[in-house]
Amino acid sequence: MTIQAMDEIGIDLSGQRSRDVAEYLGKVLFQYLIAVYGDAEKDCHSVWPGVNQRLHWSFEDPADFEGSDDA
Repeated sequence: MTIQAMDEIGIDLSGQRSRDVAEYLGKVLFQYLIAVYGDAEKDCHSVWPGVNQRLHWSFEDPADFEGSDDA
């Protein structure tokens, strides 16, 4: 549904993929860690190299939604 939603506003996601943070560790300095799911505080690593600020923005998991595609 992400691809469909982005396509509706003219953004092509073909060729894109999810990336693991391990691909960037040691190559890119992360100053912020923003966790966006409810159990992040207990499930995420508490120490990340270079992270100066850790934020938690809790969102409901969209995968838990039950209903039609239109909803």
